[in-house]
Amino acid sequence: MEYSFPDLDLLENHNTKNKFMDREYVQAMAEELSSTLESFKVKCRITDVRMTPFAVLFDVMPDPGVSVKAFKNLRVDLEVHMASPVEIVGIGEKEFTIGIAIKNWDRPLVSLREIMESKEFKDNDYAIPIAAGIDVLGKEFLFDLAATPHLLVAGTTGSGKSTFIHDIVMSVVFSRTPDEVRFLMIDPKLVELQAYNDIPHMLMSVINDTKKAIEALQWVDQEMMERYNKFAAKNVKNIDSYNNAVSADERIPRIVIIVDEYMEMMFQAPKELKEYIKRLSRLARASGIHLVLATQRPSSDVITNDIKANIPCRASFTVVDWRESKTILDRTGAERLLGNGDMLFSAAETSIPIHAQAAYVSYEEIDRVISEIHG
Repeated sequence: MEYSFPDLDLLENHNTKNKFMDREYVQAMAEELSSTLESFKVKCRITDVRMTPFAVLFDVMPDPGVSVKAFKNLRVDLEVHMASPVEIVGIGEKEFTIGIAIKNWDRPLVSLREIMESKEFKDNDYAIPIAAGIDVLGKEFLFDLAATPHLLVAGTTGSGKSTFIHDIVMSVVFSRTPDEVRFLMIDPKLVELQAYNDIPHMLMSVINDTKKAIEALQWVDQEMMERYNKFAAKNVKNIDSYNNAVSADERIPRIVIIVDEYMEMMFQAPKELKEYIKRLSRLARASGIHLVLATQRPSSDVITNDIKANIPCRASFTVVDWRESKTILDRTGAERLLGNGDMLFSAAETSIPIHAQAAYVSYEEIDRVISEIHG
């Protein structure tokens, strides 16, 4: 049966206007920032201001002899004087400037629809495009899940982790057919993923039982090896080359495996599960099989060095402390995120994580989309 893409009208547009988009308010903020830096004898001038609903980014040019370290050492003092969270986000877009982000405590909603309606999303050439949100500069933040090639997601309750998982699923449902991308979902808590049971992209119903999860991963492992045998027969090395070399009815879809609450699954069957996850993370990329591992509490005994070595792409929402931030991102910072979608996204090709606000999609929107697909 031919797949019909759902209409974007099923999703909502949320209003993101607030005081951080008010030029007079931001001008007063700029004056306060300048006077505060001057009071600490850090000589500089603001060269550019970029406004988003989530943060205002100031490009600051230090006077000769003023070091970047001077700004970093003042971060906590700036937070007190500005009465807002502050991040020194590195070198600004212009030469010889430093980026200072004043963050909004009140995290407005970024509509998933808003990102999907953007030119960037409509015109992308990604294999599995994900409408992730808006970055600290106010630009649409997209990434190709197929290029990651696997993804770790961490965050406490209320941080936005679960909504980000829904962003991934909805991005696929709106942009790729079941012939192009299939899902295998493991949800031990029976909470987040059950609604997707009957969408045509599913390889099987959402798995809640550890034993069935291991059996499913064993099947995926066999599927991976069968694919590599097919590639060898066609003298190609990856899924894209294979699909270009065969007829339309012989093409194979990419498979996205989502494991929610990965830590809980590990405690129930650590050895077998760990071996399959490690093997797939190491070998599955070229076969078009991609892992998304999500957890509320990232710990080093679960997110091991072996796992991290093969999953260089990580998305962290608010975590409990700096140790968890280092476990997921290899750096601190996620413990200072503000919740409700405030995110650090670390990709393999970037040394500094992307600071972004994840897109929001409600359960009501998801239900409408699923009903439309069934209808």
